[in-house]
Amino acid sequence: MESPELKKLKPFWDEAGIQNRSKWLSNSLEDMNRSVEQMLKTIKENSDSFPKSADMDSQVEEFSRLYQSLVENVLSPELQLQVPVYSDCGSPQGTPELSSDQKQGFNLSSNRGLDISFDSGGGSSSLSLKDGTESSSSSSSSDSESESFNSSVDNNYVVSRAERDGQGLKKKLLAIESELPNIKGGFWVGEEVKVNYDELHDKIAKMEEELKVSNAKLQSSENEVTRLKSEVEKNETAILLSEGLQAQLESAEKDKQVMEAELQVKKKQIEQLETRILLSDSKIERLIKELEISKEMLNSSNDKITRLTHELEITKSDHHKQIKELETAFQVSQERFHAEKEQLETDILRQVEAEKAETKALHYSQLSMYQGEISQLKEELSVRSENLADLNRNHDELKLKYDMVMAEKDEASAVVLSLLADKESRESHVHELEGQLKHLQVEKTRLIEGSERQNKEIDDLKLRLAELEEEVKMQKSMIEDGAEGKREAIRQLCFSLEHYRNGYQELREAFIAHKPRPVLST
Repeated sequence: MESPELKKLKPFWDEAGIQNRSKWLSNSLEDMNRSVEQMLKTIKENSDSFPKSADMDSQVEEFSRLYQSLVENVLSPELQLQVPVYSDCGSPQGTPELSSDQKQGFNLSSNRGLDISFDSGGGSSSLSLKDGTESSSSSSSSDSESESFNSSVDNNYVVSRAERDGQGLKKKLLAIESELPNIKGGFWVGEEVKVNYDELHDKIAKMEEELKVSNAKLQSSENEVTRLKSEVEKNETAILLSEGLQAQLESAEKDKQVMEAELQVKKKQIEQLETRILLSDSKIERLIKELEISKEMLNSSNDKITRLTHELEITKSDHHKQIKELETAFQVSQERFHAEKEQLETDILRQVEAEKAETKALHYSQLSMYQGEISQLKEELSVRSENLADLNRNHDELKLKYDMVMAEKDEASAVVLSLLADKESRESHVHELEGQLKHLQVEKTRLIEGSERQNKEIDDLKLRLAELEEEVKMQKSMIEDGAEGKREAIRQLCFSLEHYRNGYQELREAFIAHKPRPVLST
């Protein structure tokens, strides 16, 4: 959407009134009109995407001030009232109506030819009218010499302003060139491929817009140079002026060559980006292969964990069975021992009571025999106690082995969890790399399109430069031919003046010779 400031800056002068005036004045005003319209069109097209809208407005104001200064230095105060001039705020100043005499004088100037001159001492501009035919009197020749001198001064003043404008364009181009190393330094961050493509794209777009603006200003300066060339064909200082314009064109060509070199550097940077993208692709492929290997290792680890878990369950069930068997055997042995002990005690008491009554003699022998049996039973009891201790030790060892197997199971579970976490991290890293790869591919496509557009613009600028060089050569040859014709006319005029001077001298001498001498009266 167009801003109010841009609406204020639109040209609003009367094109029909300009066409009715002198050819030179209408051409110059049309050139300035086209320049301002081109700048307004550029601002309108880039008002949404270009961040430096204030800078663009200031550039349009510079063109408006240039137009105002040209009008002030070319036109008289009366004619300035008819041509709208931009003020600093962007709106035209008031233009009062001309009187009938002024309108009549201005229309007369359009039919008879417009002669513009400046007073060298006063610094103010004046407008004079002259006929299309030349006068042969000495006063008219002196007036034409003074007018040619004043017009040469005017042209030199306008050329100096055009040179200052060209120097302003050069300064802006140098400012753009000074920003290029900062853009180059922001391409790579660190050793890894971490390119801020959004910032790069914005800066490249900004430089393209500034390049378009600079080219537009350069085009307007070239149009101004062309107009000045058409003006200086009437003066003897046209050769020096054309040399100055040629120097300006050469400087502009050098600036274009510098910008072409910068574009070549950008192309190299794009190639480096493509190589980095290829390296990133190879790195991503390598990471994908590593991820596949990790997946295979994880699958093998899962199989191993399943197998170990199955073996652990089998071992655990076997250990439980052995423990149950040992416990049942221990209980059976203990019950048998208690039963045999009770049975033995009852048998001993019964035999002792039975035999006690019979004989005491046999009592000692039987007592000794029973003591031997008791000792034997004690030995058997001790042996069985040792067996029970062995069973307890075996139970402790099996329990220790069970604890070790459970610890190994916990370690295997921890390894599995770590492998799963590693797998998730690698998968997330692969997703990030895939996103970066897609982003890099999109930026690569944008950079290739931007480089193609810049190459096309460079080719157009080269063609335009070649056309301008041919036009400069043609105009230079025309200026040289006109200057040579003027020199020949001056030489013929000098010869005629010398001839008339000699005739006048001869006539004077003849008149003096034939003049009667005065007679002295007596």
